[in-house]
Amino acid sequence: MHNTRLPAALRLLLFGDVVSAAGIGLTQPYLLILLHSVKGVPLATATAMTSLLALASFPGNWLSGALADRYHGHRVMTGGLVTTVCGLVLVATGEHPLLLGCAVAAVGFGWSVTLPAYATLIAGLVPEAAQGRTFTLQFALFNAGMGAGSAAGVLVTSGNLTALWWVAAATCVVAIGAVRRSYASHIRTPLPTPGASEPSAAGYRSLLADRSLLRVLLVALLTSAAGYGVYNAGLPLLAVTGADPRAMSWASVANCLTIVAGLPLALRAGACARRT
Repeated sequence: MHNTRLPAALRLLLFGDVVSAAGIGLTQPYLLILLHSVKGVPLATATAMTSLLALASFPGNWLSGALADRYHGHRVMTGGLVTTVCGLVLVATGEHPLLLGCAVAAVGFGWSVTLPAYATLIAGLVPEAAQGRTFTLQFALFNAGMGAGSAAGVLVTSGNLTALWWVAAATCVVAIGAVRRSYASHIRTPLPTPGASEPSAAGYRSLLADRSLLRVLLVALLTSAAGYGVYNAGLPLLAVTGADPRAMSWASVANCLTIVAGLPLALRAGACARRT
Protein backbone atom coordinates (compact mmCIF):
# COMPACT_ATOMS: atom_id res chain seq x y z
CA MET A 1 0.00 0.00 0.00
CA HIS A 2 3.08 2.20 -0.32
CA ASN A 3 3.03 2.86 3.46
CA THR A 4 -0.12 4.97 3.12
CA ARG A 5 -2.93 4.70 5.60
CA LEU A 6 -6.22 3.37 4.33
CA PRO A 7 -8.93 6.04 3.99
CA ALA A 8 -11.33 6.20 6.93
CA ALA A 9 -14.24 5.41 4.61
CA LEU A 10 -12.51 2.21 3.51
CA ARG A 11 -11.58 1.19 7.05
CA LEU A 12 -15.25 1.42 8.03
CA LEU A 13 -16.24 -0.72 5.06
CA LEU A 14 -13.64 -3.33 5.98
CA PHE A 15 -14.90 -3.38 9.57
CA GLY A 16 -18.47 -3.93 8.42
CA ASP A 17 -17.31 -6.63 6.03
CA VAL A 18 -15.49 -8.56 8.77
CA VAL A 19 -18.49 -8.38 11.11
CA SER A 20 -21.00 -9.49 8.47
CA ALA A 21 -18.61 -12.23 7.31
CA ALA A 22 -18.74 -13.65 10.83
CA GLY A 23 -22.51 -13.89 10.38
CA ILE A 24 -22.00 -15.84 7.17
CA GLY A 25 -19.60 -18.16 8.95
CA LEU A 26 -22.18 -18.75 11.68
CA THR A 27 -25.00 -19.71 9.33
CA GLN A 28 -23.70 -20.98 6.00
CA PRO A 29 -22.38 -24.34 7.28
CA TYR A 30 -25.72 -25.13 8.93
CA LEU A 31 -28.30 -24.06 6.36
CA LEU A 32 -29.05 -27.59 5.15
CA ILE A 33 -29.07 -28.89 8.71
CA LEU A 34 -31.47 -26.16 9.84
CA LEU A 35 -33.85 -26.72 6.93
CA HIS A 36 -33.94 -30.50 7.34
CA SER A 37 -33.39 -31.23 11.03
CA VAL A 38 -35.05 -28.17 12.58
CA LYS A 39 -37.63 -26.99 10.03
CA GLY A 40 -38.59 -30.47 8.87
CA VAL A 41 -38.01 -29.92 5.15
CA PRO A 42 -37.34 -33.22 3.31
CA LEU A 43 -33.64 -33.76 2.74
CA ALA A 44 -33.82 -33.73 -1.07
CA THR A 45 -35.91 -30.55 -1.04
CA ALA A 46 -33.62 -28.89 1.51
CA THR A 47 -30.57 -29.74 -0.60
CA ALA A 48 -32.20 -28.18 -3.65
CA MET A 49 -33.15 -25.11 -1.63
CA THR A 50 -29.51 -24.41 -0.75
CA SER A 51 -28.86 -23.87 -4.46
CA LEU A 52 -31.17 -20.85 -4.32
CA LEU A 53 -28.33 -18.93 -2.69
CA ALA A 54 -26.38 -19.21 -5.92
CA LEU A 55 -29.31 -18.97 -8.33
CA ALA A 56 -30.51 -15.73 -6.75
CA SER A 57 -27.06 -14.24 -7.20
CA PHE A 58 -27.45 -14.14 -11.00
CA PRO A 59 -30.04 -11.33 -11.10
CA GLY A 60 -28.49 -9.76 -8.01
CA ASN A 61 -25.04 -9.43 -9.55
CA TRP A 62 -26.37 -7.97 -12.79
CA LEU A 63 -28.59 -5.51 -10.95
CA SER A 64 -25.81 -4.49 -8.58
CA GLY A 65 -23.43 -3.73 -11.42
CA ALA A 66 -25.94 -1.54 -13.21
CA LEU A 67 -26.95 0.31 -10.03
CA ALA A 68 -23.37 0.81 -8.83
CA ASP A 69 -22.51 2.41 -12.16
CA ARG A 70 -25.39 4.86 -11.89
CA TYR A 71 -25.76 5.50 -8.17
CA HIS A 72 -23.43 5.67 -5.20
CA GLY A 73 -22.01 2.29 -4.18
CA HIS A 74 -22.78 2.94 -0.52
CA ARG A 75 -26.49 3.11 -1.31
CA VAL A 76 -26.39 -0.11 -3.29
CA MET A 77 -24.50 -1.85 -0.47
CA THR A 78 -27.05 -0.66 2.06
CA GLY A 79 -29.93 -1.97 -0.04
CA GLY A 80 -28.24 -5.34 -0.42
CA LEU A 81 -27.55 -5.65 3.31
CA VAL A 82 -31.13 -4.69 4.21
CA THR A 83 -32.40 -7.41 1.86
CA THR A 84 -30.01 -9.89 3.50
CA VAL A 85 -31.27 -8.99 6.98
CA CYS A 86 -34.86 -9.58 5.88
CA GLY A 87 -33.91 -12.96 4.41
CA LEU A 88 -32.04 -14.06 7.53
CA VAL A 89 -34.95 -13.13 9.79
CA LEU A 90 -37.37 -15.04 7.55
CA VAL A 91 -35.12 -18.11 7.64
CA ALA A 92 -35.14 -17.93 11.44
CA THR A 93 -38.92 -17.48 11.76
CA GLY A 94 -40.34 -19.25 8.71
CA GLU A 95 -41.80 -22.74 8.76
CA HIS A 96 -43.43 -23.36 5.36
CA PRO A 97 -41.01 -24.64 2.70
CA LEU A 98 -42.15 -22.03 0.17
CA LEU A 99 -41.50 -19.19 2.62
CA LEU A 100 -38.15 -20.68 3.58
CA GLY A 101 -37.19 -20.97 -0.10
CA CYS A 102 -38.01 -17.29 -0.64
CA ALA A 103 -36.01 -16.41 2.47
CA VAL A 104 -32.94 -18.33 1.28
CA ALA A 105 -33.23 -16.66 -2.12
CA ALA A 106 -33.47 -13.24 -0.44
CA VAL A 107 -30.22 -13.91 1.44
CA GLY A 108 -28.43 -14.93 -1.75
CA PHE A 109 -29.87 -11.98 -3.66
CA GLY A 110 -28.92 -9.51 -0.94
CA TRP A 111 -25.32 -10.65 -0.75
CA SER A 112 -25.00 -10.69 -4.54
CA VAL A 113 -26.09 -7.05 -4.62
CA THR A 114 -23.77 -6.07 -1.77
CA LEU A 115 -20.47 -7.56 -2.93
CA PRO A 116 -20.12 -6.00 -6.44
CA ALA A 117 -21.01 -2.58 -4.99
CA TYR A 118 -18.36 -3.15 -2.33
CA ALA A 119 -15.76 -3.94 -4.99
CA THR A 120 -16.74 -0.78 -6.88
CA LEU A 121 -16.21 1.30 -3.75
CA ILE A 122 -12.78 -0.22 -3.07
CA ALA A 123 -11.72 0.53 -6.64
CA GLY A 124 -12.78 4.15 -6.19
CA LEU A 125 -11.31 4.70 -2.73
CA VAL A 126 -7.71 3.63 -3.38
CA PRO A 127 -5.21 4.40 -6.18
CA GLU A 128 -4.97 1.88 -8.99
CA ALA A 129 -1.46 0.84 -7.93
CA ALA A 130 -2.75 -0.16 -4.49
CA GLN A 131 -5.93 -1.93 -5.57
CA GLY A 132 -4.39 -5.41 -5.83
CA ARG A 133 -3.17 -5.37 -2.25
CA THR A 134 -6.38 -3.77 -1.02
CA PHE A 135 -8.54 -6.47 -2.57
CA THR A 136 -6.20 -9.09 -1.11
CA LEU A 137 -6.56 -7.52 2.32
CA GLN A 138 -10.33 -7.42 1.95
CA PHE A 139 -10.51 -11.08 0.93
CA ALA A 140 -8.23 -12.11 3.80
CA LEU A 141 -10.26 -10.17 6.36
CA PHE A 142 -13.51 -11.52 4.95
CA ASN A 143 -12.32 -15.11 5.33
CA ALA A 144 -10.88 -14.40 8.77
CA GLY A 145 -14.32 -13.16 9.81
CA MET A 146 -16.00 -16.20 8.29
CA GLY A 147 -13.56 -18.52 10.04
CA ALA A 148 -14.17 -16.83 13.39
CA GLY A 149 -17.92 -17.11 12.90
CA SER A 150 -17.66 -20.79 11.96
CA ALA A 151 -15.54 -21.52 15.03
CA ALA A 152 -18.07 -19.71 17.23
CA GLY A 153 -20.86 -21.76 15.65
CA VAL A 154 -19.37 -24.92 17.13
CA LEU A 155 -20.30 -23.65 20.60
CA VAL A 156 -24.04 -23.55 19.88
CA THR A 157 -24.63 -26.44 17.49
CA SER A 158 -25.99 -28.59 20.31
CA GLY A 159 -28.52 -25.87 21.18
CA ASN A 160 -30.93 -23.78 19.12
CA LEU A 161 -29.60 -23.46 15.58
CA THR A 162 -32.21 -20.83 14.78
CA ALA A 163 -30.40 -18.40 17.09
CA LEU A 164 -27.48 -18.35 14.63
CA TRP A 165 -29.64 -16.64 12.02
CA TRP A 166 -30.71 -13.96 14.47
CA VAL A 167 -27.07 -13.28 15.32
CA ALA A 168 -26.19 -13.15 11.62
CA ALA A 169 -28.98 -10.62 11.05
CA ALA A 170 -27.53 -8.51 13.87
CA THR A 171 -24.07 -8.59 12.27
CA CYS A 172 -25.57 -7.30 9.03
CA VAL A 173 -27.26 -4.46 10.93
CA VAL A 174 -23.85 -3.52 12.33
CA ALA A 175 -22.46 -3.65 8.78
CA ILE A 176 -25.23 -1.32 7.59
CA GLY A 177 -24.21 1.16 10.27
CA ALA A 178 -20.58 0.93 9.15
CA VAL A 179 -21.56 1.52 5.52
CA ARG A 180 -23.58 4.60 6.43
CA ARG A 181 -20.71 5.95 8.55
CA SER A 182 -18.38 5.27 5.65
CA TYR A 183 -20.63 7.28 3.36
CA ALA A 184 -20.70 10.17 5.82
CA SER A 185 -16.90 10.06 6.05
CA HIS A 186 -16.53 9.97 2.28
CA ILE A 187 -18.95 12.65 1.08
CA ARG A 188 -16.31 15.35 1.50
CA THR A 189 -14.44 13.75 -1.42
CA PRO A 190 -17.17 11.86 -3.31
CA LEU A 191 -16.53 9.33 -6.02
CA PRO A 192 -16.95 10.68 -9.57
CA THR A 193 -20.39 10.06 -11.00
CA PRO A 194 -19.95 7.06 -13.35
CA GLY A 195 -22.73 8.24 -15.65
CA ALA A 196 -20.82 11.40 -16.45
CA SER A 197 -18.10 9.67 -18.44
CA GLU A 198 -18.85 7.44 -21.41
CA PRO A 199 -21.69 5.38 -19.94
CA SER A 200 -22.18 3.49 -23.21
CA ALA A 201 -18.65 2.05 -23.05
CA ALA A 202 -19.39 0.21 -19.80
CA GLY A 203 -22.41 -1.81 -20.90
CA TYR A 204 -22.65 -5.57 -20.40
CA ARG A 205 -22.73 -6.09 -24.17
CA SER A 206 -19.22 -4.65 -24.54
CA LEU A 207 -17.95 -6.76 -21.65
CA LEU A 208 -19.39 -9.97 -23.09
CA ALA A 209 -17.71 -9.18 -26.42
CA ASP A 210 -14.32 -9.54 -24.70
CA ARG A 211 -13.27 -13.11 -25.47
CA SER A 212 -10.45 -13.08 -22.93
CA LEU A 213 -12.93 -12.13 -20.21
CA LEU A 214 -15.32 -14.86 -21.34
CA ARG A 215 -12.57 -17.47 -21.02
CA VAL A 216 -11.83 -16.31 -17.47
CA LEU A 217 -15.54 -16.41 -16.59
CA LEU A 218 -15.84 -19.94 -18.00
CA VAL A 219 -12.95 -21.16 -15.86
CA ALA A 220 -14.50 -19.44 -12.83
CA LEU A 221 -17.84 -21.13 -13.56
CA LEU A 222 -16.31 -24.59 -13.81
CA THR A 223 -14.15 -24.27 -10.70
CA SER A 224 -17.05 -22.83 -8.70
CA ALA A 225 -19.39 -25.65 -9.73
CA ALA A 226 -16.79 -28.32 -8.97
CA GLY A 227 -15.45 -26.90 -5.71
CA TYR A 228 -17.83 -24.43 -4.12
CA GLY A 229 -20.90 -26.42 -5.11
CA VAL A 230 -19.59 -29.63 -3.54
CA TYR A 231 -18.56 -27.71 -0.43
CA ASN A 232 -22.05 -26.25 0.04
CA ALA A 233 -24.01 -29.39 -0.76
CA GLY A 234 -21.79 -32.45 -0.25
CA LEU A 235 -20.28 -31.65 3.13
CA PRO A 236 -23.61 -30.73 4.77
CA LEU A 237 -25.06 -34.04 3.57
CA LEU A 238 -22.20 -35.87 5.26
CA ALA A 239 -22.78 -33.86 8.43
CA VAL A 240 -26.49 -34.76 8.41
CA THR A 241 -25.95 -38.45 7.74
CA GLY A 242 -23.16 -38.58 10.30
CA ALA A 243 -25.25 -36.74 12.90
CA ASP A 244 -22.34 -34.38 13.65
CA PRO A 245 -23.15 -30.81 12.59
CA ARG A 246 -19.95 -29.54 14.20
CA ALA A 247 -18.04 -31.10 11.32
CA MET A 248 -19.36 -28.35 9.04
CA SER A 249 -17.97 -25.62 11.29
CA TRP A 250 -14.53 -27.18 11.35
CA ALA A 251 -14.63 -27.64 7.58
CA SER A 252 -15.47 -23.95 7.20
CA VAL A 253 -12.67 -22.97 9.59
CA ALA A 254 -10.19 -25.08 7.64
CA ASN A 255 -11.38 -23.54 4.37
CA CYS A 256 -11.00 -19.97 5.67
CA LEU A 257 -7.62 -20.57 7.28
CA THR A 258 -6.30 -22.05 4.04
CA ILE A 259 -7.40 -18.97 2.12
CA VAL A 260 -5.95 -16.51 4.65
CA ALA A 261 -2.63 -18.36 4.75
CA GLY A 262 -2.46 -18.77 0.99
CA LEU A 263 -3.26 -15.19 -0.02
CA PRO A 264 0.19 -13.71 0.80
CA LEU A 265 1.82 -16.52 -1.16
CA ALA A 266 -0.50 -15.96 -4.12
CA LEU A 267 0.13 -12.22 -4.01
CA ARG A 268 3.89 -12.71 -3.98
CA ALA A 269 3.76 -15.23 -6.82
CA GLY A 270 1.43 -12.99 -8.80
CA ALA A 271 3.88 -10.11 -8.61
CA CYS A 272 6.36 -12.17 -10.64
CA ALA A 273 3.96 -13.25 -13.38
CA ARG A 274 1.31 -11.92 -15.69
CA ARG A 275 -2.20 -11.81 -14.27
CA THR A 276 -3.38 -14.48 -16.71
